[in-house]
Amino acid sequence: MPNPSPTRASFVVFLRPEADIETEADYHEALWHVLEVLHVHDPEPWPDDIPTGTDSRFWEFCFGGEPIFPTCRAPFYDTYRSRYCPVGLEITFQPRTLFEGITADTEAGQRARETIQNNLERYDGVCPHANLGDWGTPGDREWHQYMLPEDGTQAPDECPVTFSREHPKADQRFDPAMPAAGSVDD
Repeated sequence: MPNPSPTRASFVVFLRPEADIETEADYHEALWHVLEVLHVHDPEPWPDDIPTGTDSRFWEFCFGGEPIFPTCRAPFYDTYRSRYCPVGLEITFQPRTLFEGITADTEAGQRARETIQNNLERYDGVCPHANLGDWGTPGDREWHQYMLPEDGTQAPDECPVTFSREHPKADQRFDPAMPAAGSVDD
């Protein structure tokens, strides 16, 4: 079997939660912490053609100079079973190029969306989440879709991270194995 094109491949990350991550709000916070760390330590500048303001219908999370659509699964999901992951936070990073030719403004995109929503409704047993939308469609915002809320009171009302074109944002490369500057080992 041939290798998939790098522009058509997703990257899935599984994060086992710390003991204090229990609620839906905790998982929202964990997701945005991961995305903020990635943004701060991104080796490439934010793409010129992607706005940094999350209230733009054309905003998309970016890393390595590429627009990416992360979607999450977590243990708190009961209603949206398609978003359930029993072991912790799962983030699927999908490059924007994965969606070329199947956006809301194309016939293929409309068929794909209908198929996806029908499959979600059948699997979840409920109507697809109201936050599901399409990039670039007026009124839709990407960041709302990254981790769909089950309980709207536990989800952030506004995007908890501010994105910037300033580059680099960190003076040194991120190494999770190294203690943070100024930390003390006991």
